[in-house]
Amino acid sequence: MNPFFLIGAVADLLAVAVHGVVGHRLILARLTNDHLFSTAAFGDAAATRRVIIVSWHAVTAAFLASAAMMFLLAFGAVTSRPAALFVSALHAGFLAVGFAAGSSRIIGLIKRPRLIPVGFFTVMTTVVVMGWLGSR
Repeated sequence: MNPFFLIGAVADLLAVAVHGVVGHRLILARLTNDHLFSTAAFGDAAATRRVIIVSWHAVTAAFLASAAMMFLLAFGAVTSRPAALFVSALHAGFLAVGFAAGSSRIIGLIKRPRLIPVGFFTVMTTVVVMGWLGSR
C-alpha cells in the first residue's frame, strides 16, 4: 500500500463531499433565475443556471474520478506513474484556476482567512504533492 496515494484519495473524497454536497446546497441551490441572465449561446436564465450546475458537478466528478484512481494506485490495482502524475497535474490546474479567480483577494485572505478558500488550496495542494510523491 502506498500511503501517499491513500492520503491523496482521501483528500479528493473530501473535495467531492464539500464541493458536490455542501457547495451545491450553499451556492447552487440559492441561484435563482432572477439572479441570472439569458445569453444568446445558452438561452434563458434557466438555461444559464443549468450550465452552471453541470459545470459545477463536472468538477465534482473529476474529483471523484481522481479519488478512485488514487485508491487504485494506493492499493496497487493500478501501477502507472503517468496516471499519478496526471492526477497531480489536473489538481495543479485546479489550483491555477483558483489562484487566477481569487488573485484580487489573496492579500485579504492572508489577513483574514476564510474556511472554503483555505480548504480548497489545502486539499488541491495535498493531492498534487501526494500524487507526485507517490509516483517517485
